[in-house]
Amino acid sequence: MCTVGILLYDGCYASSFTGLIDSFQIANAIIDKVAPGTSKISWLTLSESSKPVATHSGLNIQADHTLYDAPAIDILYVPACFYSGYYTKGKVFFDWLDKQQFVCQWIASQYHDGVTLAANCTGTLLLAETGLLNRKTATTTWWLEKDFKHRFPLVKLNIKDMITYDERIICAGALSSYFNLAIKFIEQYSDPKIANLCAKMMLVDVGQASQEPYQTLFAIPEVKDELVSKVLYELQTNFQQNIDLHQLASKYGVSHRTLIRRFKAELDSAPLEYLQNVRLESAKTLLESSSLSLTHIVEQVGYSDVSSFSRLFKKRLGLTPVMYRNRFKQA
Repeated sequence: MCTVGILLYDGCYASSFTGLIDSFQIANAIIDKVAPGTSKISWLTLSESSKPVATHSGLNIQADHTLYDAPAIDILYVPACFYSGYYTKGKVFFDWLDKQQFVCQWIASQYHDGVTLAANCTGTLLLAETGLLNRKTATTTWWLEKDFKHRFPLVKLNIKDMITYDERIICAGALSSYFNLAIKFIEQYSDPKIANLCAKMMLVDVGQASQEPYQTLFAIPEVKDELVSKVLYELQTNFQQNIDLHQLASKYGVSHRTLIRRFKAELDSAPLEYLQNVRLESAKTLLESSSLSLTHIVEQVGYSDVSSFSRLFKKRLGLTPVMYRNRFKQA
């Protein structure tokens, strides 16, 4: 029997670990019904102190054990928590991470004792704080990509995949990916057939292995460079037109090379890449909310060739425009 230790801490999302537990309960019930004798998954909860843990929703949970008297486990899972630093470029959250050194040392000791580590969403940043993810492939929730890279530049961040696995460390994407993580555990440590039945019963789309369709490509960033701010406005308001960067640079009295250099310095991307994101995000909105044909949508977002646009769309989002519409079309 595989035992999963679930690390509870103040501010964590209750669903991020209770959803995992519910998945294991369902899997074990299926085993009792159709496959007696198949390996089950057990679990226990852990916390730094003996006091009840206050989850982000206000529920107080008493852990089964403290880190000091924790029994042997096979997997240590770190659930997600509220990212309180979203509007301060991570400062509040990173200040919290700075105070987790004892927990990080304990997590590292578990890993060195042979325990597999797992986390999803913001929990992956706590794993990264241990240093164990350095030079390993990991993922996290897609909207934390820049903050994650800034804090942990040595991690090989793969924001496309929903789940990554590298040297006994499993990372999963945004909050509800704990369901996909649970199915992964059941598949690896119990039986793939049980995992498949469990996924069907819980309506977990195990075929969706990418975060790309859910990512928002366009955002209005805060910039200090006045030139970049003006160019951003031009790209955002005139994305449906053919935009010549040479003419745009000349309009603001700088060279084409200077425009690209200052844009990259401010936003870590090129102007044309940003323009592409604006157009793709606009196309996503039209696919979700309108009944316009793909030809009309392509024209409205500044492209002329449907085939090349469709290839670009699939490359960036992992789905064709038609597949995207079928999945996300509003009723």
